[in-house]
Amino acid sequence: MLRYKIYIIDDDLLIGEGLKHAFLEYETFFQVTTFTDPMEGLQAAISSPPDLIFLDLLMPYIKGEEILQQLKKRNIPTRVVVITAVTDVAKVVELIKGGACNYITKPFSTKEIIKIAKRVVVLEDTLDKLEPNRNFVYGRDLHQEMMYSLYLNILEHFNLTELASLCFGINVDFDNLPGSSKEEKTRELIQFCKRHNKIVNLAKLCCEIRPHVEQFQNIAKNYF
Repeated sequence: MLRYKIYIIDDDLLIGEGLKHAFLEYETFFQVTTFTDPMEGLQAAISSPPDLIFLDLLMPYIKGEEILQQLKKRNIPTRVVVITAVTDVAKVVELIKGGACNYITKPFSTKEIIKIAKRVVVLEDTLDKLEPNRNFVYGRDLHQEMMYSLYLNILEHFNLTELASLCFGINVDFDNLPGSSKEEKTRELIQFCKRHNKIVNLAKLCCEIRPHVEQFQNIAKNYF
């Protein structure tokens, strides 16, 4: 079975070892290595790129933003989730543009970390299925990130029956969408909306049905 390789780059030994311990329950799927020396973590990522990096921003010798820049400069095929105490939206957008695929704010629970790791794995598999001939682009642009965020949030917040209602709301024949599982139907729905410029319509409809889900509101307002 394929094991996804994860690096945790954080100068706080307790955080790094704590996260590594949290992944033990999922060691069949994830192989986790921790680095308290950010330069050592950067060199490891360059020489043997992992599938995912959890990267602290505030570290000695070299900051997380600089590591992001180095990875982007070398086009290293790794997705990066930044660990930050910053909650400013403008700063988060800057990090996404700089190459991060997601972020998590301190303090956080190990459950949140595991959930994000699983989502990144799902996201990569989905990208391959939606765009089988795609070339890897480090730091996927914001509009693509929002599209795949829409996919993941529909999976999380809608059951199969409700998914059929979404299709009806944007004039898509649910029964004729390829696949039988919720994942397959959702993937095909997103692909259809992408082809017919209906991503915003879908996000707005999701907002109406699930107004408490902030991600749907953000996509409806900011997708271009």
